[in-house]
Amino acid sequence: MKAYFYPPLFRKTKGVHNPYSKNFISSLSKHYKVNSKPAKTVGLLDLFCACFSTDIVILNWVDNIAFKKMAYFQYILFNIILKILVMRNVCVVWVLHNIHPHKGENALTKKINNLMCKYSDLVIVHSSEAKNYISRHTKAQVCFLHHPIEPIALDNQDSFNSCITFDFLIWGSIEPYKGILEFLQFCSNNKKVTADWRIKIVGLCKDKAYEEEVKKYISPNVIYENRKIEFQELAKEISLSQFVLFPYTSSSVSSSGALMDSLALGANIIGPSKGAFKDLAKNGICFVYESLEDLPNLKKRFSEINKTEIQFFVHKHSWDDFANNVSGLINTSINEKSKHE
Repeated sequence: MKAYFYPPLFRKTKGVHNPYSKNFISSLSKHYKVNSKPAKTVGLLDLFCACFSTDIVILNWVDNIAFKKMAYFQYILFNIILKILVMRNVCVVWVLHNIHPHKGENALTKKINNLMCKYSDLVIVHSSEAKNYISRHTKAQVCFLHHPIEPIALDNQDSFNSCITFDFLIWGSIEPYKGILEFLQFCSNNKKVTADWRIKIVGLCKDKAYEEEVKKYISPNVIYENRKIEFQELAKEISLSQFVLFPYTSSSVSSSGALMDSLALGANIIGPSKGAFKDLAKNGICFVYESLEDLPNLKKRFSEINKTEIQFFVHKHSWDDFANNVSGLINTSINEKSKHE
């Protein structure tokens, strides 16, 4: 069977590279014929051409359509595509990455999500919180599968220094929804507790205005570097850090690729009590906070992280295992649809 993955790969990508699409396509290609070559046309046009011949469509980050050029016309085209897929009895799979768009909701994002709730046969989410949310809005089958983890091969990992240099490492693209500014403001307003905290922030920030706000709260015990970090260097920084901190503030957060990459590199993680963080905390894989005021106490509980459980989780949730589960769900959905033809 033929499967189409949206958005398709492109020859050139700007900014920080997200390997999710490439890994998903590669692993799913073992089960179906997937569009693994870079698209030559704009995403929705490529999908429109494919919708007349594919058997399965897997849709990711579709709410981003609302923020593209000529967004309303793209929404109309997307609506037409979905109706063609339904007429052809194509299996429509929606991967819901975030409960709400990081850029905020508007009339178009709501319309797009309504379309997906109406026309999807299968919805895949990466947190139990997202499953509980979307199940109230769709009659489609909703399945919670953990965000898969890509094994990270490193050179000379045994030579990394195990001496702790930082209390908190924050890494990844620097955007407002990730709460870095709020965390630094908390540190500035609670110096009696945070004065001796050693903090390193490294990640690419493309929003100059936001970066200037962040810089206002950089103190002598905070190292801030606006740049992309590669896994080899990241592994070393993690080995030097007591915790990798995710100070996310947005209610949109459901799952995080950076969270899974950090686990693969053996990090001790603290994140918000929401989404995938909350799911992992139930098994002792990470710590979660209800508010930043919880951080001083969590910091003292360093030894309580369950390293054995982390290793088991990383081994269990590979991309191949994920693709096996997804293909099984898709095949079941297709069989059920065929019974009602």
